[in-house]
Amino acid sequence: MEKILHINPQLEIIWWMERYIEQFYMSFSWNFEVLALSLEKHNINLNIPKENIFSLDERVNNSIIAKIKKLIFRSKNIANFCNKNDINISISHWDIANIFNILSKFFWNKAKIIIIIHNAFDKNLLWIPLYYLCKFFYKFSDEIISVSKELSLDLQKQINNTKIKTIYNPFDFEKIGKLKNEKIEDNIEKVLNNWKINFCNVARLAPYKKQDLIIDYFNEYYKINENIQLFFIWEWDKKYMDLLLEKVNNYKLNNVIFFTWYKKNVYKYLKYVNYYLYLSWLQEWFGRWLIDALSLWIPILTHDYKYWAKEIIRNNNDFSICKDLEIHENGILTPYMDKEKYIKWVKLLMETNFDKEKIIKNTKKYDIENFIKEWNLILK
Repeated sequence: MEKILHINPQLEIIWWMERYIEQFYMSFSWNFEVLALSLEKHNINLNIPKENIFSLDERVNNSIIAKIKKLIFRSKNIANFCNKNDINISISHWDIANIFNILSKFFWNKAKIIIIIHNAFDKNLLWIPLYYLCKFFYKFSDEIISVSKELSLDLQKQINNTKIKTIYNPFDFEKIGKLKNEKIEDNIEKVLNNWKINFCNVARLAPYKKQDLIIDYFNEYYKINENIQLFFIWEWDKKYMDLLLEKVNNYKLNNVIFFTWYKKNVYKYLKYVNYYLYLSWLQEWFGRWLIDALSLWIPILTHDYKYWAKEIIRNNNDFSICKDLEIHENGILTPYMDKEKYIKWVKLLMETNFDKEKIIKNTKKYDIENFIKEWNLILK
């Protein structure tokens, strides 16, 4: 049985990469021996057998000397691990792991090197030295996987590599259908299941997710229509969370804006939601929460941040910048950081009749079966 290794800086479920590795294991462990390797010493909570999880146990150290040592030894350690464990394919996630996975080839790593690009690839958004290191070394990988078609086109232009394939992040819609039917707390159900229209935002509460602006915009629209309420699901940055709570209090919206904090199963709450609101900083990783909303037929209102907003809302290969209102089958797209238009289209969102069947059809390309099919073409 061939062995596949996934390399990530850490294996605690925080970002999408860890979920990706977990889903890959569940999809391919029948035909391959799938292992995971953490570079740094962190908590590990992947739903993968412990005997399949390993770590280089590097301690986080940002000193110059520590970084130089990593340049010398990290790739060598990856190569040694792969050769010792007879790894056939070495798959890495995120820029740092990708670079060292590629460099391991120079220490005689015999495995096929595949790198996965989850985040934006832009010199204005990445640390400049890291951007140029990636731009130089990525061309030496055996294969590149991108999670967005627009990102794939961007990569082809910047690194002059034609070995780039798009495979969307996977969603198990059958499992989501079961999770949404679990019981929620009576006190939350009572509020969600009242006569008001429910808006929701599911994302880490952090400044770059712009929940403060969502509250500002919601407050403006609430002055026109009081038959609405807003739910935030998640937590993260304590200082930012306090700022959001203070803002809600100052607006006197405590009775219509609610924080449910972290929920392992968000789907059982989302099934009560009518519309999904999303903002983000200039760039964003793959918009998982947008697909989560669409999986339960919830139309989305978002502005046009780099890569995934336009790709998901337009549901086509038009990657031009959004300059004005756009109504699509999956929701509404507005220009980046245009407060007036965003508030105006909250009203339009509720007046637009979105077709449930079309939304279901549009999300099929993110289904786990397509993920398995595309990866099988690479692994065969």
